Parts: sequence; C-alpha cells; structure tokens
Amino acid sequence: MFKSCPYFITICTYHRQCTLGTIEPSKTGPRWNPSPWGQTIAASIQSMEICYPDVKIERYSIMPNHVHMIVRAIRFPSKKIHDFVNTWKHVVSQNFTQSPKNKYPIWEKHYLSQSIFSIYAYNGLNEYLDDSLNKWKYDKLYVPCNTTFLTR
Repeated sequence: MFKSCPYFITICTYHRQCTLGTIEPSKTGPRWNPSPWGQTIAASIQSMEICYPDVKIERYSIMPNHVHMIVRAIRFPSKKIHDFVNTWKHVVSQNFTQSPKNKYPIWEKHYLSQSIFSIYAYNGLNEYLDDSLNKWKYDKLYVPCNTTFLTR
C-alpha cells in the first residue's frame, strides 16, 4: 500500500487528432517525433511541479493524440490532482488558442483518472508506459496520423 495514492491520468487531444507528434520507426525502435505542440507539452509537464510542489509527476508519456501521467499528490490527493490537471490543460490551451490559425481547443473536455492502489498495478502501468511507443498501433486511442501538425 502506498503512503499517498498515485493516479494514472490520460488526457486526450481534441477529437483525438495527432497534434502532439508522430511515432516513427528508427534503428533502435520506435521514437516519438514531437510537433511544436508536443515540445510545448513536454516542457509544460516539467514546469508544473514548480507551480504545484505538492504534486509529483512520477512518469509521463506523450503520444501523438494523448498524454499519460502517473502523478501523486502529497497532500489533499483528489482535489490537488483535479486542480493540477485542469490548470495544466488551461495553461497549455491558452497558448494554443492564442494563435490565429488555431480555432479549436487542444484538449477534450474530460480526462481519465485512475487511482493506483497496489504496487502490482503501479508496476504494470510503468511497464505500459515503457512499452507505449512499441505498441502505439495497438493502443485503444490509436488513430492513423499524418505528419501535418497544427502550427503554434
């Protein structure tokens, strides 16, 4: 059992469009090729711990049309996680929608949150994140992506 319960968060892009990048083959295995928005997302995830010192981002994986995170709230778990996700989505969305070329939101309205109650589930989700690029075409959220990205 954990001292504070971690959460597995999944946040999807609007209409599950591949706005965050593509997964491309390479000699060492699949690799994520971030779009400019994917790069922004990665930077914003890392900076959120500064704004929310009571929320620890233990792992994250950015896919072409969604983001997975394992996060843990040190105090007030459920409220902090909800506030954290909504603030993060809002900050990223503000930057995205300020561009005159982008009329649509970047995120779906809702996100998925799953409490992780056992070390077995925690380890399984870590393995899932480790292997997410290799299994992209089998992901429940998979859609074929072209390489045309929305611009910032």
